[in-house]
Amino acid sequence: MSGFWTVEMRRGFTLLEVLIAVILMGLIIPALFKATELLRRSNVQMQDHLKEVEKENRAYKVFFKDFAASDGNITLHRDDFDAICALKTEHSLYNLVQPSVCWVVLRQSHMLVRIEGEGLRYPLNQTSRQENFYADALFPVSAFRVEYRKSNLFVFIEKKNKAPVTFVIQGVYKPFEKKQPAKKRRKKAKPAVPSSPKVPASAT
Repeated sequence: MSGFWTVEMRRGFTLLEVLIAVILMGLIIPALFKATELLRRSNVQMQDHLKEVEKENRAYKVFFKDFAASDGNITLHRDDFDAICALKTEHSLYNLVQPSVCWVVLRQSHMLVRIEGEGLRYPLNQTSRQENFYADALFPVSAFRVEYRKSNLFVFIEKKNKAPVTFVIQGVYKPFEKKQPAKKRRKKAKPAVPSSPKVPASAT
């Protein structure tokens, strides 16, 4: 009829449609929670990995500064894992004046450890001032090798199931060992052979 608004009746959701929507939401929401949890774990693992890499890089920089700033009096000790000590270095993490620094690997845990103190000697149980040192446990290693090549110090560090890390410290000369002068052997004087007594001719 003209002059009157026509009202259209909208059909509502049926019970079946509501049930289908609820079922779909029940499938989608757990999947979203699972994806969110996987993303969170991935972020945590990435942060842990970045922290580990940052810790390793900081350790390599400290090693470089320890021996690049040393007085050249460096000693190497060969074993299952190498140990290296600098008698004096200008680099210190604890504001010590020209401390001694040793990098060693613990036998049981294979943990790489940096030790800084005064008057350190290797092996460390022979150190005269054992109470005045600082030890920093860095990370476990499967190989730790250091060697001289001309005026360079080559360092090889390998962690388990990871690619090895190598770097070179230039201008580190191998200290010359002072050769003790050979003792001169004294020639033993030959004992004098007693001469036979002369028999006078009149006695015959």
